[in-house]
Amino acid sequence: MKFLWFISAIFVLISACALFPEAYIFKCLDGCECDTDDEVIHCHNNPDRTRLQLPKTRLRGFTVLGLTHNNLRVLPSQELLQEKFPSLMAIDLEGNPDFECDTLEQYQRITVVSDCGKTPEEIAESRNRTTIETVAPATPECDMECQMRRHYDSMHEYLLRLWEIIKVKLAQLAKESKFFQDVKKFFEEMGKRVSQEMTKLTEDK
Repeated sequence: MKFLWFISAIFVLISACALFPEAYIFKCLDGCECDTDDEVIHCHNNPDRTRLQLPKTRLRGFTVLGLTHNNLRVLPSQELLQEKFPSLMAIDLEGNPDFECDTLEQYQRITVVSDCGKTPEEIAESRNRTTIETVAPATPECDMECQMRRHYDSMHEYLLRLWEIIKVKLAQLAKESKFFQDVKKFFEEMGKRVSQEMTKLTEDK
């Protein structure tokens, strides 16, 4: 069984490199996907994930941690997160229904997006926005390459939607803090780059 999983993982990595030669996406943490091109760690859609698994050594170069649709209750401290992820600027916690919202006050230098304070209607809307397609089995209509492209396209599209939320939140924080003014500028530039790459991928299909 482990051998089959290993072969599958190798195939996924090779397929990703073939589809997106300019990007490097690899498995990391507890079944997450680290995307060095978008600088995002994707850890979505795992109801058995009750805590964030931290890397043994520092994982540099990733600015966003996507943790949607898991079963997280708390996050590690801000200090520990910044130690393990030195480039981290934002975390998306949407879709973790039992998260302890009163713990969010400690995250003063990391932008956290969550369902805390949202109405049921807003939570339902965010569920549609944060859906990441899994790699489904090949079908006559969509072979494995097609399934892989759907998966990675959905990750890029998720990131673009997340940028918009982060920009609104940072616009408020930037009025009060020079630190968040710099963070806001960084995300605006990153959002433009990702949007341009998505446009290029669409044109190349």
